Amino acid sequence: MPEVPLLTWSVNITSIFMSATLLWLIILGPFPPSVDYTFLPDQQTKAVFHLDNQSYIAFDKRADDLWKSILPSNDGRVLATNISSGFHYWATVAMFHQLSCLRNIRYAFLAMSHSADAAVVIQQEMGKGSAYEKLGVCFDYIRQGLLCAADTTLHPVARLDDGFQVLDGNALWHTCNDHEMLYKWAEMSGKPRKDPLIHESPSQ
Repeated sequence: MPEVPLLTWSVNITSIFMSATLLWLIILGPFPPSVDYTFLPDQQTKAVFHLDNQSYIAFDKRADDLWKSILPSNDGRVLATNISSGFHYWATVAMFHQLSCLRNIRYAFLAMSHSADAAVVIQQEMGKGSAYEKLGVCFDYIRQGLLCAADTTLHPVARLDDGFQVLDGNALWHTCNDHEMLYKWAEMSGKPRKDPLIHESPSQ
């Protein structure tokens, strides 16, 4: 039996590998991106004790001012770096996008609570780009964010004197990412100096 040249073996192995890779991409989609080094800030985790923050729960002027200022001055945009090309680009951190959505939901809730006409307007205008659609998108975006974070803190059920059972998410320790670092990153980035969609080369 004649020997198969080494080059032929290499070509065959390469073909099999490429076919398997193509099959993977067709069935499961692209491989997840590498996160070994992403040029993101060094974000630490810390234990945080959650309690009701009455300032944000209320619906008075003080609470309105707090919700208005919940985003950085540049709305949470940061100057990031593409690890493949080295190009810089402007992006919005997901946490700030989620907070913006939550704030918009609160605005809509207040508007509908104070005026029946506002509720009617939102329900009448349900087309593409309408406030109704944007609220739905925000609900789904926050849903995806919660599933992505997948907080595993256990909430015990408490029984009140009157027999009711409540599930209280407060007075518990949570392991949280340091969100203050993201605020600092956004403030250090400043306001976008160009269109956020335009990528900037490292020399600019």
